[in-house]
Amino acid sequence: MTILLNQLFFIIYILCEYVESQEASGSRIVTTSRGPVGPLKFTMFGPPEGQVHRKSGKSDRFELNSNDNCHIFGTTIGRPCTFDKRSNTATLNFDDVSQYQYIEVTDGNYVYTVYFADDCLFPPPKSGDVLIPPLIPLYRYLKDETSVDLEFKIYDLPKSKTV
Repeated sequence: MTILLNQLFFIIYILCEYVESQEASGSRIVTTSRGPVGPLKFTMFGPPEGQVHRKSGKSDRFELNSNDNCHIFGTTIGRPCTFDKRSNTATLNFDDVSQYQYIEVTDGNYVYTVYFADDCLFPPPKSGDVLIPPLIPLYRYLKDETSVDLEFKIYDLPKSKTV
């Protein structure tokens, strides 16, 4: 639950911080879930690794190899995938995200989440999930604001009652 809340606030921070920028760095929502995606940039202190969470429910660990590939168990899933120590920036590209629901990327300090959602359509939430779609339009209203009040919901399954 705490991890989900941290991810939610980080996504909101990125939306607020880069509203005028053409390039975001960090957690985000990608409005396509097919074909190649990238470059995705992340601020990190060390080489990234992460988890690919598939629509099937399975997840696999990915990492960068010495040939600038993102790979899972030796199979390349994207190229180029690089880490620049001077700028503390990881840049990832994925060849085909059609089977991915989201990815998590970390260097051990930072954790970023990238959601893949065609037309911002998200799967039905499970109990304890943060409801992301209501937050997406938030960035439109932040241009001249110095602060914003947030309300968000966490989906909780209805309790069944016996009569």
